[in-house]
Amino acid sequence: MSSLRIVIVLADNPCAANPCKNGGTCEVRPDYSYRCACTPNSKGSHCQCE
Repeated sequence: MSSLRIVIVLADNPCAANPCKNGGTCEVRPDYSYRCACTPNSKGSHCQCE
């Protein structure tokens, strides 16, 4: 009798902590980093400046 072992590795979602402010949208990049897409009224790496 053989057994099957399945291992699932979950990468941390960098957007889970909601790093984007002022209505910005967090986008996960292929390398599991993230980018904030800011609204027209905000700017900065985390859309922190209005």
